[in-house]
Amino acid sequence: MNIKQIQYFISVAEHLNFTKAAKENYLSQTAISQQIKNLEDNLGFKLFIRNKHSVKLTPSGDVFFIESKSLIETLNNAVNKASLASFGYIGTITIGFLEGYENILLPKLISNFKDKYPKISLNIIRGNIDELYKKLQNNLIDFVFGYDFAIDSYPFIKSKVVSSCPLCVVVYAGHKFSYKNSINRNELSNEDFIFIDRTISPFPFDSIISAFVSFGFSPNIKHTVDSIETSLLMVKSKLGITILPKFQDNYRSNDLVFIPLK
Repeated sequence: MNIKQIQYFISVAEHLNFTKAAKENYLSQTAISQQIKNLEDNLGFKLFIRNKHSVKLTPSGDVFFIESKSLIETLNNAVNKASLASFGYIGTITIGFLEGYENILLPKLISNFKDKYPKISLNIIRGNIDELYKKLQNNLIDFVFGYDFAIDSYPFIKSKVVSSCPLCVVVYAGHKFSYKNSINRNELSNEDFIFIDRTISPFPFDSIISAFVSFGFSPNIKHTVDSIETSLLMVKSKLGITILPKFQDNYRSNDLVFIPLK
C-alpha cells in the first residue's frame, strides 16, 4: 500500500466511476483498476462493489474513504508546513527590545512583518541591553532592537543599522541648558550626573564614561539608580542631569527637557 494507491482510491470513491477517476489521474482505466485491486489485496478486504452498471463503496470502503481523506489532508498539511519552514515562513521568532523602542520604529516593523508572514508567531520581550545580548548569546531570543554600545564586546553578534538616534542630555525645566538647541560634551564638565547603575547595564555606562574621558574629563556621577524612571524623577527633583537616547523622549514633559548631545 502506498500514498498513490490511496489517492487513486479516493478519486474513484468520489466519482464512483473508474473511467472518470482514470482521466483525473491521467491513467488508463485498466491501470487504475489494477491499483485498486492491489490496494484491496494489501488491506485484506473489498473497497468497492462493482457490476456492469454501477460502482458502490462497501461498508469497509465507506470507513476507509473517510479515514484516508483525513490522512491525505494531514499529510498535505505536514508537507506544506515543512516546505514553509524550509524557507523560514513558519515558526516562532522571539524579539528583544530596549524600553523606548515601542514608541518609535518597532510597532511599524512588527505590523509590516506580520502582514508579510502571518504564520510566524512573535514573542516580544523588553530588557536592558546587557540582558538582551546575554539572552541572544544563549539562544533565548532571535534578535534584538537596541543601540550599538560596546557591540564589539560580543563577537558572536551580527548587526545591521535600521535607524540612527542621537544621545540627549536630559535636564530639568529652568536648568541653564534648558534653552539650548544642542550641547557639546565639554560643556558638561561641571555638571552632576545621574546614571543607571553599572551593575545593571555596564556597557552603556562604560561607553558614555569613555566618551567623556576622550574629551579630557570624567563626569561627576552624583547618583546611580536602578531605572530610567528613577533617574528622571531625580532630574525633575533638580538632583542632577542624565543622558538618554532620543527615542526615550516619550518621557518628555513640562518638567524635563531633552537636548541633543553633539
